[in-house]
Amino acid sequence: MDQVSGPEELLSQARDAMHRLNRAMMARASSHWADLDVSMAQVKALFVLSEDAELTVSGLAERLGTKPSATSVLVDKLVHHGLVRRIEDESDRRRVQLSVTDEGTAIVERLRQGRSRLVDWVGALQPDELRALTIGVNALIRVAESDLDNSSGPCPP
Repeated sequence: MDQVSGPEELLSQARDAMHRLNRAMMARASSHWADLDVSMAQVKALFVLSEDAELTVSGLAERLGTKPSATSVLVDKLVHHGLVRRIEDESDRRRVQLSVTDEGTAIVERLRQGRSRLVDWVGALQPDELRALTIGVNALIRVAESDLDNSSGPCPP
């Protein structure tokens, strides 16, 4: 990358670099994911519930961008696996709050530890590499936020 490259070559190099980084992250994370018996939707729900201990099924559905009926099925599975529990509101029996169990919290923490590896890798960069990364990531965030501001719905997968 020492030589001057045109925009198409730079884009190709950036795609390749992101692909290699993703591969390294997935290789590192595979040990954390291999023994999980939960879907990605269930993992997302666990992360959301671990951050907001006062959610109901409808509140979780809103945060996940899903229908309450689908979220209720998702919660049923999490309850069945012992990862989430339903807690009746003593003042309003119709209101049921969701709470992550100790086992669910352990899964979230284990997955967060896997993500923290990226932070370790960034911390190992030299100051000039860290500056360049920060500039690049901020530029990518700017483009992503602009795209989100101009879109009318959720991003495609």
